Amino acid sequence: MRIMRETDKFAVIGNASGRLWIGVFGPPATPIHFAFRADNRKAVEAFHVAAVAAGGRDNGPGLRANYGADYYAAFVFDPDGHNVEAVTFSAT
Repeated sequence: MRIMRETDKFAVIGNASGRLWIGVFGPPATPIHFAFRADNRKAVEAFHVAAVAAGGRDNGPGLRANYGADYYAAFVFDPDGHNVEAVTFSAT
């Protein structure tokens, strides 16, 4: 991942596999939910550890069978109250 483009109003982060646009285009949004796909459960767990260490508030890691048999995710609230998630559908 890298910053592909940046101005005082928006930034584009990504690579050849995908892009995320983040911008300011009006009044602030109410807290929102960001979900990023991870390769495996180890990556989800690493996200959770790093996010909490960086000041995120734990919102629960683990298997979410109510979402799907292999839905494994970690959720962390960022300082603005947004729910940031890393998720994998891998059984390992």
